[in-house]
Amino acid sequence: MSVEGETLTIITDPPGEGVKVNATDSFLLEVLCEGLIKGRKISAIWNERKLEVGELIERLSIRDEKLWEKVTVCVDLRNRGRQVKSGPFNNSLLIKSGSSFNTLIYIVSQNEELKLGELMSWAENQRRLSLETVLAVVDRSGDVTYYSFSSLHTLK
Repeated sequence: MSVEGETLTIITDPPGEGVKVNATDSFLLEVLCEGLIKGRKISAIWNERKLEVGELIERLSIRDEKLWEKVTVCVDLRNRGRQVKSGPFNNSLLIKSGSSFNTLIYIVSQNEELKLGELMSWAENQRRLSLETVLAVVDRSGDVTYYSFSSLHTLK
C-alpha cells in the first residue's frame, strides 16, 4: 500500500480528533487498528470525498491486497497487548519486545499457496537479521493462527 504524498483527513468519533496528514502506510494501519480496537467510528476525506471505514479499506485494498489481513492481525495482536507496526514487506508486521521490534510476522490467507522453498529462504533471512519469525494465517472468518519457527530442515 503506498499512499505517501496523498493528503487525507482522518476523522474519528468523538469529534474534534480529525487530523490532516500526508498518509503513510504505518499511519493508516495505526489509525485503522486503533479505531477498530477502541470502537471508534472512522471516516476519511480523500480527494475532497468523505469515505467511511469500509470504503476506505476497500479503496486502500486496491493498492495493498493484504490490507484486510494486516488490519486483522494488527487488531488481534494489539488486543493481546502487543505493540505493532508495519513491516518491511507488503505482507508483514513487526512486534516490539523490550526496546526493539524484533519479531517479524509474515501474513498469509488460509487458502493461499506457499512454496516451501520460499518460506524457508524467508525464515533464514530473518534469522540472519536476528528477527524471530512468526507465520500468521488468517482464515475466512477473520480468525488468526500463529506459527513460530526459527529454522526448517529438509530430510535427504
